[in-house]
Amino acid sequence: MLKKLILIVLIINAITLVGQINKSLVLNGRTDYLEVKDHNDLDFKDTLSAECWIKINCSDGMVFSKEWCSGRFSYYLNVSNSKLVWTFSKDGYCNSPNVYSSTNQVVPNDTFIHVAVMHTINNVSLFVNGEKISGGFISGGNGRIYAGSSPLRIGVYKGKPGNFGAHYSGYIDELRFWNTGLNESIIQSRMKKSLVGNEKGLILYLDMEDNGKSLV
Repeated sequence: MLKKLILIVLIINAITLVGQINKSLVLNGRTDYLEVKDHNDLDFKDTLSAECWIKINCSDGMVFSKEWCSGRFSYYLNVSNSKLVWTFSKDGYCNSPNVYSSTNQVVPNDTFIHVAVMHTINNVSLFVNGEKISGGFISGGNGRIYAGSSPLRIGVYKGKPGNFGAHYSGYIDELRFWNTGLNESIIQSRMKKSLVGNEKGLILYLDMEDNGKSLV
């Protein structure tokens, strides 16, 4: 299990804020991002779920991504025009992305909210503040996520030429990945609490409580 094994590739800040749990990861929207080494636990099997607190400064930005279009594209979660968007690949390339978007603009600027995604072969669900929101595919459809070899990056997207873009500006806290499903009651029961770290189905937990460059 990955749990709290992380690598921060650029200096980040952790500051105390009201609205989430203790400290937060702060990203400047220009150069900062956090990187987690590739691990099989982050690949899709039967179910993949992720959740975190965000406070974004603008209407667009990459929350997290495990992708590179050069045959290593798995998935990413981003904010686009204040909508929450889940994108994944079935073959590792960007030619035919599968894009599931919230119907409405559900991510306000400068406000802490909790966001979550659950992906199975036959279903995608998005949640905001513990409530399932309406959404649908604007490209592609349901299916199995390709098991790419890219690292997981928080706050940035890697373009096909190898450049980085879609930098996230704002705060991210309590990032959690699961190999089990999420629903409204599960999310609401634990979204405002820290985890012990040994919860069933937990594959990665970044509580953002540490200062510095590396925990590896």
